[in-house]
Amino acid sequence: MKRFHFPLKSVATVREAREARVREAFTAAVQAVVLAELHLTNLRSEKAELERVMLAERKEFFRAADQATFLQSHRRVVVREVAAVSGLTQAVQARELRRQEWTEARRDVRLIEKLKETAVREYREETEREAQRLLDDHTNASASRDAGVLA
Repeated sequence: MKRFHFPLKSVATVREAREARVREAFTAAVQAVVLAELHLTNLRSEKAELERVMLAERKEFFRAADQATFLQSHRRVVVREVAAVSGLTQAVQARELRRQEWTEARRDVRLIEKLKETAVREYREETEREAQRLLDDHTNASASRDAGVLA
């Protein structure tokens, strides 16, 4: 019996390579979301610390020049926070897009895998039928010889 050959092997190879690339892109997008969340958390803690310092300064001595500087710093932090929220939103959208691409690529790979499983199963069934035919032929030949000897 001839060896098993899967005719879609090259298609499977291409789809597996594409799936690996898309999975890596998804992983990078997940890491980008984590970094954006971390950056936003750091900015929010910086903003909270600045607000705490501003309030503490107001309770002790009110110096207009210091308060103006604090307010400018606060505005800069707020602007950076808004930009970080926007960056996080974009990173989440990119992650979801990469997730969808990975899901589609994985589905394509699974389709080829199922086709290969079916082809392997059919090959094995054919191999087993062939082996059974050979065994039957051998048994029939032996039985014919034995019948000829007895006659």
